[in-house]
Amino acid sequence: MCFKVFSLLMLMFTLGHWSLAQGIGISAGLNISSVYIQQSETPNTFYEGYHSIVNPNLSGQYEFQLYQNVGLRLGFGYSGKGYGYQSESSNIYMVGVDEFSEYSKIESKVRLSYLQFTPTLNYNIGIDSNIKLYAMFGPYFSFAFYGTSKTSQSYVYSDPFSSNGLHQVNNETIEFGPKGDGLDYIDFGISPGIGFTFNHFFMEASFDLGLNNIDTFNDDNFRVSNRTLSIRLGYLLK
Repeated sequence: MCFKVFSLLMLMFTLGHWSLAQGIGISAGLNISSVYIQQSETPNTFYEGYHSIVNPNLSGQYEFQLYQNVGLRLGFGYSGKGYGYQSESSNIYMVGVDEFSEYSKIESKVRLSYLQFTPTLNYNIGIDSNIKLYAMFGPYFSFAFYGTSKTSQSYVYSDPFSSNGLHQVNNETIEFGPKGDGLDYIDFGISPGIGFTFNHFFMEASFDLGLNNIDTFNDDNFRVSNRTLSIRLGYLLK
């Protein structure tokens, strides 16, 4: 069903009534993404060890003039999201005069690929004939079609007589859904942003605030939401 919806949206971009559009454009850039994790016992707590990673984005847009400085933009494209995690621990202890030590480190990166539809209302402010500032606000709807997880683990043990180490790297393809790795196909939320145009070029930044719990293990006390800052450079074709 979701695939059919996104196919229909892509068809709208390809076969729509182009003469009605105020602006048709393409853009590409970078996403700085992470996740926000909540538990009922510790609400609004961002878990230590989780951090942002960088992924690409690529999209097309189709904008209509609604009223004076207000326009409706339909954006559709690829959005890379995900998160990183790192944990380190070390322990040094003495047995008599002998020193023993242990060190372990875990690093992982989860990269999620989404098809994303973003309808926004844009408010435009003309500076002169070539430069325009604008603010935008609206929802976003995403469908995950691919994901990967890369995890590396290191362990080192040393004593007065020897030292041993272990390093292991695992690469996995994520299986979405509750019967897989527990990540939902669907993500949605709100996406405010700002930008400016110069002749046919534009640059903008937006922030996807995820409202959907993408954890599908159905734990009422545990929620995971996407957080993504997107920076894009683009070109207006019309």
